[in-house]
Amino acid sequence: FDAGGVTVAVSAEDRAAAVADVEALRKLGAREDKALTAAAGLIVFFGESGDPLPLIAAALVANPTLADARVLRAAWTFRSGGDAAAAEKDLGAALSYEPNHIEAYRLRATLLLRANRAEEAIRDGDELVSISPDEPQSYLDRAMILMSAGFPAGKHQHRVEAAPAARGDTSEM
Repeated sequence: FDAGGVTVAVSAEDRAAAVADVEALRKLGAREDKALTAAAGLIVFFGESGDPLPLIAAALVANPTLADARVLRAAWTFRSGGDAAAAEKDLGAALSYEPNHIEAYRLRATLLLRANRAEEAIRDGDELVSISPDEPQSYLDRAMILMSAGFPAGKHQHRVEAAPAARGDTSEM
């Protein structure tokens, strides 16, 4: 699938496991909003056939504050070349309901970069590191945001120096 301009290969085994997980949610009697969101995620992220928007809409009717559903709708909108402002609004709402939603920050940073709003994207990268300072992925995400923004080395050197590896601490990596 296309993850914001990067093609990601998903194995048949991973796809089958995701489908099985959604079915398990339904069988276990998971909240309907969560099951609908998971089913929509199969379409958005694993290329299953169908339109995820009715599933997402139903999930949001059941639970208007479900951040994951809003992030999925934003991802689908983004991937399908839809209204970037609507996607950004969904991500903002998701973050208002779940302020530490890492995927919302990652996707919003990508949207902001595409809209030539690099400083805002970098702030989202900083939030990623703030939320999960012990996760090497958060530093990698921020580095990718900085590189995508095209900033010269040095302007954001203080961000790089704060990363665990730059401090000589590789135990976190």
